[in-house]
Amino acid sequence: MIKKTHLYSIFCIVVLGGGQASFAAVSLFNQNFEANTAGDTLVLPWTWSVETFADNAGAPGAYIGGYYPGDNASAGIHAVVGGQSGAQGNNALKVYGDYGFAPNHTDNKWVTTNMYQSKTLGSTDVVDGGLKFEFDFAAFTGPGGIDSTTIAAVYFQLLSPDFNTVYVRLEESVTSLDSIFQSGSLSITLDGTNIGNQLQWGFTTRTQNYSASAILVDNLSVSGIPEPSGATLTALGVVLLGIRRRRI
Repeated sequence: MIKKTHLYSIFCIVVLGGGQASFAAVSLFNQNFEANTAGDTLVLPWTWSVETFADNAGAPGAYIGGYYPGDNASAGIHAVVGGQSGAQGNNALKVYGDYGFAPNHTDNKWVTTNMYQSKTLGSTDVVDGGLKFEFDFAAFTGPGGIDSTTIAAVYFQLLSPDFNTVYVRLEESVTSLDSIFQSGSLSITLDGTNIGNQLQWGFTTRTQNYSASAILVDNLSVSGIPEPSGATLTALGVVLLGIRRRRI
């Protein structure tokens, strides 16, 4: 019996050592807009697109056409603003629909405006087994704040290397009239087969007949879903050791 106790103690020490060597979480992106000034607009890698859809009983239906400029996000769909963030900090990003193409807003068409970043995944981006997009959001309380006819969402998606195929798309609705910031997150599981694919995160607004659409987003980050920490594995080793001793 004494020999068994010693052998199990050695096993637990190995677990403790392995826990201390766990990898730090991947961090791909972090932005809270505190380094900006109210009125600033953002440049690449923030970019944008606008798509038009037919109405389908009050929801976006068949695709009509799109505009994908591939340059800096338009100053007509976003700006850094101050004064409403409170505990979130001094600044936040106001995002809203594109109203620059008047014909797209007529006849009950739906105009989808996207503001986003993309990153080609490398081998070091998938070591944690998944990535998480975290964000805070609130309704904008100034002129143009989102109304009940607009659909707004934060999204996180995985695409093919040529952007033509969507493998995974996750959305969290931020269609809210609440001016108090709320937090959300979206997670995608990844492995080595995803190296070379495109990871994309951003915001989308779906407006109809010029509906108001401004929301606020803040404290954005994309990071790895971490492996169990050394402290967690240490606790597990201690518990297992205790269980084994009670059996002797």
